[in-house]
Amino acid sequence: MSKVGYKTVVLYNIVVNSGNENNYAIELEQVTTSLTEVVIKTNKRTARAATLETPLSVQRLTSEEIKSNPGGNFDISKVIQTLPGVGGGQQGGSFRNDIIIRGGAPNENVFYLDGIEVPVINHFQTQGSSGGPQGILNVSFIEDVKLSSSAFDARYDNALSSVFQFKQKMATPINSRVISG
Repeated sequence: MSKVGYKTVVLYNIVVNSGNENNYAIELEQVTTSLTEVVIKTNKRTARAATLETPLSVQRLTSEEIKSNPGGNFDISKVIQTLPGVGGGQQGGSFRNDIIIRGGAPNENVFYLDGIEVPVINHFQTQGSSGGPQGILNVSFIEDVKLSSSAFDARYDNALSSVFQFKQKMATPINSRVISG
């Protein structure tokens, strides 16, 4: 047995029977423990404003934030649905990952992966929606996501509700990994 501030005690030959309650009185000897300095660092951020010009309409998420989001299940669409001003198509038992920004339709969003427009980010979507039940973007390859829900650049002229900009991680030959599943 061990506890902080007490000397560890190891007990041998203890008889344990099923269905019987065993009570043991064990005294632990107090000891003084000297602890070393602890430095706590973090780079975890919540969804934050990306620019000073439009602090409420532009948000950024890192891949670590997407991976650690409870209930997000490594799915970018599910994590985005938890942001302020964003709704989802989960009513009525639907399994779609629709992204509804400020009351717009799911197909009014545009998605860019490293500057290239991607029509949808989910498999098996239905007509007029943006999301099927399965995401097509691997979160491990995404560095960050920038969501602009209003006041987006003129170069995104076909966006009505929002613009999503996905930036992929740069591969380095020194820090290479293979993930298989």
